Amino acid sequence: MANIEEFILSELAARGVFYRVRGNDVVIRCPFCPERGHEGRKLKLGIRRTDGILHCWVCGQGGTWNIYAEKVGARKIDYKRVKAEEGVGHLLADLDRVFRLEKLEAEERADTSLWTGDWRGIEAPVLQALDSRTWYDIGSKCDRILWPVRMNGRLHGHMAAHIEPDSPINPKTRSLGGLDVATCLWPYDLEFVRTARSILVVEGQYDAIRCIAFGIPAVCIFGTSNWNREKSNRLVGRYKRVVLGFDGDVAGRACAFDAEDTICDYIPYQTIVWPRAPEGFCDQFGRPQTSYDPGNCSERMLTQIKKAVVGDH
Repeated sequence: MANIEEFILSELAARGVFYRVRGNDVVIRCPFCPERGHEGRKLKLGIRRTDGILHCWVCGQGGTWNIYAEKVGARKIDYKRVKAEEGVGHLLADLDRVFRLEKLEAEERADTSLWTGDWRGIEAPVLQALDSRTWYDIGSKCDRILWPVRMNGRLHGHMAAHIEPDSPINPKTRSLGGLDVATCLWPYDLEFVRTARSILVVEGQYDAIRCIAFGIPAVCIFGTSNWNREKSNRLVGRYKRVVLGFDGDVAGRACAFDAEDTICDYIPYQTIVWPRAPEGFCDQFGRPQTSYDPGNCSERMLTQIKKAVVGDH
């Protein structure tokens, strides 16, 4: 099975499935929609032709071709065989994520306790709504704040961060429980975020939490290096509009450009262009900053962002 695209198209044709090719995807009617209360008549299940990763823009079903194949009785892709046959090539950049998508759900951690205080100016009730927890990092010999990362009810793993913003302990953040940050948005399952019509997309956890505390529905991508098509599909499948709020530095601007390129044909979007910070500007923790971002901007700026995301409501 050297060509996944040919395999997918032949399987669809053999079963008489109507499809269209849109960009890198094959789009078909979603067989998962009816059992989730959707009609499933429109072509909303996108299957990436290069590796079979799929996502429905209506019901949110994600995974690989094999999930679809099991549902409809089609032949499955032997991904391990494909990897062995292809050797080193463009396809292998995504295959490791394919394997992780098919892993069992991550386990709950028993070595944590409920977070009870404030954190970096964020009040305890907001943090508790996010299921924030305290965790002792044996490797770094320090306490951290930790969050379960769930998407569509499935626990993908955990992400932990420094308690103090200027802590010299490395790493600043740690992913645990097999978390694949390349496939996840957070907090994707929070009701306030899940039920929003428009969404603000930011880089890190603190940025997302600060915006949520201000009444702005937001998700983070766990860093600018983790933007990809899977994340854009998750956004397109749920929201009517996307606002990109990545940091104003070089990496943030480059990430915004990549994000615009992957969502521009599917959903209305707006990109926040941050003004350059004045010389000597510091964030609320006294750290020098060269540009504004959701974590260091003023409440006046947050008010403008809120209008851009949710309007005047």
